[in-house]
Amino acid sequence: MISGSYVPTLKEMYIAYSDSVVFLDTGIWHPLAPCMYDDVKVYLNFYDMRKDTNEKLKKRDAPDAGLILQRSRIMTGDESHYVEAIYPFN
Repeated sequence: MISGSYVPTLKEMYIAYSDSVVFLDTGIWHPLAPCMYDDVKVYLNFYDMRKDTNEKLKKRDAPDAGLILQRSRIMTGDESHYVEAIYPFN
């Protein structure tokens, strides 16, 4: 136990840290995307550039669905149940 009169100094220590990661309050999330999107046009550009989908799915009149997700699950990486809902047969 450290007594109240002794506090180790941190002046000479190097403490490594990473830049903060900013998560959007709302946005478009895709499990294969490099980030969340706050602009639908930017998201659609990502989607159109994907090589793992066929052209039929990229048509603007293709059916789609959206899910309302918990932000905390995305932030902590605990999104496997969402991925399973999107890609149930992977």
